[in-house]
Amino acid sequence: MMSRASVRIGVALALTVLFLLSTAPIRAGTSGPLAVIVSNEADARSAEALSQFLSGRGAEVVVVSASELDQVEDRATAIFVLGGPEAYEGVGEISSRILTDLESDLLVNRPGYFNFFIRNVDGRHYVVLAGHTRVETYQAVMLFEQGGYQDWLLYPSRISEVSPFGYKTAEVASREFRWTYAGQEFSMGLTVPKDLYLYYVSSEHQIPYEDWAVLASDPLSRPYIRSLLNKLLSMARSQGYDEIQTLEFLASFVQHIPYNLEKDVIMASGEYPRFPIETLMDYGGDCEDHAILLATLYMEMGYDVVLIIVWGKPGFPIGHMGVAVALEEGKGLRWDVNGTTYYYIDATQPGLLLGEPLLPEYLDYEHPIFLFPKLESIPMPVLVRNRVGVIWQSSSRVATVVVTVANFGQDWANLTITAGVPIMGGRYLNSTTLEVNVPPSRVAVVTLTFQGPPRSAVKLEVRMGDKLVDQIGSLPIVGELP
Repeated sequence: MMSRASVRIGVALALTVLFLLSTAPIRAGTSGPLAVIVSNEADARSAEALSQFLSGRGAEVVVVSASELDQVEDRATAIFVLGGPEAYEGVGEISSRILTDLESDLLVNRPGYFNFFIRNVDGRHYVVLAGHTRVETYQAVMLFEQGGYQDWLLYPSRISEVSPFGYKTAEVASREFRWTYAGQEFSMGLTVPKDLYLYYVSSEHQIPYEDWAVLASDPLSRPYIRSLLNKLLSMARSQGYDEIQTLEFLASFVQHIPYNLEKDVIMASGEYPRFPIETLMDYGGDCEDHAILLATLYMEMGYDVVLIIVWGKPGFPIGHMGVAVALEEGKGLRWDVNGTTYYYIDATQPGLLLGEPLLPEYLDYEHPIFLFPKLESIPMPVLVRNRVGVIWQSSSRVATVVVTVANFGQDWANLTITAGVPIMGGRYLNSTTLEVNVPPSRVAVVTLTFQGPPRSAVKLEVRMGDKLVDQIGSLPIVGELP
């Protein structure tokens, strides 16, 4: 936790920043990230201070003029521009391309105003540190150095170190499992970050059944699914199980998770499809929850699987979901789909083996619906909650929202980020919106600036297309300026 810091610059102005973040530097290797500082001669003092700060965090620092930027821009991890839209020697032209109209107006027309402004353009960070005069630009550098998020500007690929779930230190949730297979009893434990479980609980669950396959291909939980799978496979190998026995052994593990409809009853729609981590930590679920979990384990093993939906025969109004796995040789109930043979295995009823259907006298296995889950290259943006907050500047009635978002997926996350003072009806009294493209397995830091009543509650929303992917209802105030 960073202590309260006061910085006195020139006159008796005290700047207090309350970011509750660690500022211990990340130690880079022998070849650190390239940080480029764009400065004119008037801001040489600010450039020297910023250069020393970035060097201390392991960066290779180069100070260039505006005309020299194009020679190093493509190699830079982060670019720092000292000065606002009216800065001399071409610096202002660069700043103007980065800043919003409001930010430019504040720097030009608001005496005493200073701030830092962060953008992420195609994976590269651009930071403008500027004030109304060169004195305030130096103050902006001092403010920036107190933030605690600078390392993620320089090391955006170190996504595991900025996990929103604090893999090594967060409070954890644990669960013990017991099951039997082939007359033998087994047990094991599983631990996951509690925040990871809560993330899934708070995620959208109003998902039509034809889209349930996406729940089995979520990348954020894969490290924990892999850990679970490795334990199960180690047990299977120690017993000398063959391929089919191993598949049945994993199915038995899932089948012995109790069947319940508790969350489905709570949902007005009657269905609450769980993510695999939810099923494990809840230690319960209905047929689709079991099937999604088992399909996830099989996919992690490299199998081609389908989720099978079967409806009840006439007079039996209840449907069921199971799993089918592609095998060269199997046994029992199977389907040929596009030249591939899939063998059924039930994920719900303990004791059922490969090819043995549940309630065949009541369920219509001749007319199934096939859902094809895949570990696809999809984006997975998540707000890094201990790297998000708002700085209020009372005299200017300006909020600066610092946002850190991590893309845990395998494809670019094209995001629209909105921050503002919320009012009734899902609307905003004051707000601003920024588009950000985050590369796969990378972290992006951006700031959003808007004017509003000081110390008002600020809401943050992250959307991908029309889909709301993450949000924080009320941001913590992490800094206050006069």
